[in-house]
Amino acid sequence: MAEQLVAQGCKAFALKKYDDAADILAQAVEAVIKTNGEDSADNADTLLLYGKALFEVARQKSQVLGGGSPSDHEDEAAQDSLSKVALPDSTQDPRFHFEGDVESNEDENDEDPEQEDNGEEDFTLCWETLDYARVLYEKKTDHQQLKGDNEGLKATKWKLADVFDLLGEVSLESENFEQAITDLQKSLEFKKELHSGHSNILSEAYFKLALAYEHSPNEADRPEAIANIEHAINTVKTFIKLEEEKHGLDAKGKDKEVQAITEGKEMVTMMEQKLAELQQPPDSKVTQTLRDLLAQSGGASLREGVEALIGSANDLSGLVRKKTETAKEVVENATLSKRKEIEEQEIPASPTKRVRLETVPEKDG
Repeated sequence: MAEQLVAQGCKAFALKKYDDAADILAQAVEAVIKTNGEDSADNADTLLLYGKALFEVARQKSQVLGGGSPSDHEDEAAQDSLSKVALPDSTQDPRFHFEGDVESNEDENDEDPEQEDNGEEDFTLCWETLDYARVLYEKKTDHQQLKGDNEGLKATKWKLADVFDLLGEVSLESENFEQAITDLQKSLEFKKELHSGHSNILSEAYFKLALAYEHSPNEADRPEAIANIEHAINTVKTFIKLEEEKHGLDAKGKDKEVQAITEGKEMVTMMEQKLAELQQPPDSKVTQTLRDLLAQSGGASLREGVEALIGSANDLSGLVRKKTETAKEVVENATLSKRKEIEEQEIPASPTKRVRLETVPEKDG
């Protein structure tokens, strides 16, 4: 049953029916927890898929509510372009892919009346689901290391790279930049370990980390933002050079290669513009950012917008969406305290202390 639900959920995701995908995958989570128990590492794959669907739902709702400045939308456009650059990889990574990324004819204006009420719940739930998957994957890597299962370990590390990448994006959305830096750095470390060569996998990871450093309130993080943008640019430039040497500058009759080179050059141009922006004196950049925010919100602060979106982030009583009440009863047992118990008793402590999704990070004591 769980396998059928996962297949249906992935199909809905590929069609960009993210609400449907999240509802179906919530049922799949319920099914695997019922079968395996809530602390089984075998549940991690389904939790990751569910978390991906929830992230898309939450991001769509935040856009509908008018979140983000013009510069934020430019950054998103750059990320989208970077992820679409068709850079061939020497090996196939075993991460999840939603087959048949079909164009959807969905009506942008046909919104669920409950959408605004539930928006903040999806970001909170997305964080909790992905962090739970992280715990289980880390538990799995320990068992694989003990068994000497190198192939299985590599596959699990790819999935952990995905988990940390998505956790970083959730933190970016919530303006928890310190946590975003931590998670995106961890994702990049996994990707550098697992992937050799110059591809969109690494360039996109560098770019996202640069965004986290750029928006950090700590001005000392600015050099890191610049350094990571430069890494992203150099990665794509090296790819372009290798492809041109391999196929020739004209690459006649090789439409796919020509498109990859063209898109790569466009991406370099976009990132060089971002680099020039970061190299501006801090005061001029802050002034422009304030202008963008005022133009977007009519004077409302960015913090107010985020608080409106994630106002109930501390209320973790529900770990699934309202439409799946049966799944909610099952998954609610996987609370933060339960996951902490699993983490402390069954696997070594994570090298990174986790922070709950909040507008402002918690302080100990």
